[in-house]
Amino acid sequence: MSNPDKKLINILKKFPDQNPNPVIRISEDGVLEYFNNPSKKIIEYYGFKLKNKISDIFLHHLKETQSKGEHSFEIRLKTSSFFFKAVYTKGLKSINIYGTDITAKKVIDKFPDSNPNPVMKIDLEGNLSYFNKSSTYIIKQLEIDLNAQMPEQILDKIFNGKEVFELTIGSKVYLFNIVLINEFNFFLIYGTDITDT
Repeated sequence: MSNPDKKLINILKKFPDQNPNPVIRISEDGVLEYFNNPSKKIIEYYGFKLKNKISDIFLHHLKETQSKGEHSFEIRLKTSSFFFKAVYTKGLKSINIYGTDITAKKVIDKFPDSNPNPVMKIDLEGNLSYFNKSSTYIIKQLEIDLNAQMPEQILDKIFNGKEVFELTIGSKVYLFNIVLINEFNFFLIYGTDITDT
């Protein structure tokens, strides 16, 4: 191995310490080689030990990663959820697993389903990425589908910083409240039918 290659491998080995998200490194044969401080919760939950083989929960994902080069998956630990991207590095003969805590996103995604009022989720490009059952009338009247661009009459208000606005849709009048969820790059639109008020 050349000197520049050794330097690169040493840099790669140190890098995860600076990451505020979980980073775990596992050898090709399933031995835990490294984990950073944000990973402790995961390591302790599964009872993993450094220089020991990991349990079956991750082994399946390691095999996928080795065959594809990269592999993404989610795991749940009691009250937390994590999204992982695993990357196979042949030079290190190991797999780096980069995690993101998606607990809050999961809660936000589930919550609108139980809301009796319309709730819609719009990405930063203005596309509809979610709507609950109570929004069906609005979606039909606007003649849009999931992943379609929202109408200009709504986007103008959202992107011009309007947090509250009224809009007539079909035969109904709605009061809309807009909330920007900065951490996950989307807007939630909460609607209230105020037709008879």
